[in-house]
Amino acid sequence: MGVTGSGKSNFIHLATGSEAPKIGHTLDSCTQVTESYECRIGGRTFILLDTPGFDDTHRGDVDILSDIAETLSATYKNKLKISGIVYLHRIKDERMTNAIMRNLSMFRKLCGDDAFKNVTLATSFWDEMIDTAKGEWREEQLVKERKWWGYMASKGSKVRRFMNTRESALEIIAELAGLPPTALQIQKEMVDEGLDVNKTTAGEALNKELAELTAKHAEDLKRLQSDMEQAIKDRDVQLQQTIAEMQDEKRALIRRLENEREALQADRREELRALEQKFNDQLHRLERDRKEREAELDDLEARLARERLDSDTKLHEALARSEKLVNKIKDEMVNAQEEEKRRYENTLRQLEKQQERSAEEGRKYQKDIANQERHMLEERIRDLEASKQQATTNFWDVLVPLTAIGLQVLL
Repeated sequence: MGVTGSGKSNFIHLATGSEAPKIGHTLDSCTQVTESYECRIGGRTFILLDTPGFDDTHRGDVDILSDIAETLSATYKNKLKISGIVYLHRIKDERMTNAIMRNLSMFRKLCGDDAFKNVTLATSFWDEMIDTAKGEWREEQLVKERKWWGYMASKGSKVRRFMNTRESALEIIAELAGLPPTALQIQKEMVDEGLDVNKTTAGEALNKELAELTAKHAEDLKRLQSDMEQAIKDRDVQLQQTIAEMQDEKRALIRRLENEREALQADRREELRALEQKFNDQLHRLERDRKEREAELDDLEARLARERLDSDTKLHEALARSEKLVNKIKDEMVNAQEEEKRRYENTLRQLEKQQERSAEEGRKYQKDIANQERHMLEERIRDLEASKQQATTNFWDVLVPLTAIGLQVLL
């Protein structure tokens, strides 16, 4: 709820993701009757009611009050209680105009004190605020003044900011959805007490306001008549024409106010029954949809169970194949290790044999060297012996003649 252009339809558009609510960008109101929109949030079905403001450019306040009251009564009769109410206010509005105050007054009378705990007072259009500090100051003033939001806040209403995003809208809805449902004052009056709209607190307040406005415009019309008589006396034709136009406007306004008062007294039982039937049909459809969703969910769960069983079977088969493959790889690795070990051992044996051959060759070489040295030594010895023998021979060869000489001397 809220004045025209406060962002009600935009809130629903963002919350539901639906293009259905027509969003206005001018002073003309787009929502002319209370419309209901369904959305599923977190597995739950919500019905959001988009209401016209009491400053509607196309309808009178009586029509709007009757429309809202009958819609709320129809939902209440069908056991649909209100989880919460979002009242939207443009934070960029610099003044609390008559239209804003009239909307706020009617809103309080529709709700009643007991329902204020289920109310969220939400400021909107923060994305268009250049000076955020100014917006924060206005928000503080709204809560501070009892005739604005102060009284409702003291009775449990929450103050929140709608930041023109889906997340922001869903946060506000989620907070209200967690509260125990409540009945508004006008619902209790019309359904539980059986009062007509004109006898409700909101209806009587509106009737009183219309009566006061009618009386005020009637007094203005009397003054205009006096001014007209004076203009006729003064023969001021131009003034007479101006006053005549003003009189026509006043008479039209008085007729409209009287028509509104008559409309407030009108019998709207047929309209109310039609709305009750509409919401009853909607409830049956929602129940049917719920059962269909449950059936679909059961089918889905059964299919998932089958798929899960099939998946488990396939998984076990895959695991068995995988285990077999792993064992095969392990065996191959063992075999590969044994083959590698054999190759290593062969290599080692070859190295050992090579070492033995090298050692043998070394020993043979050493033996050959030793043999060569021995042969050389033996040859040397033989040479020495030969030399020795030759020397001995030479000695005797010398000694024998000497001996002979000596003997000769001795002889």
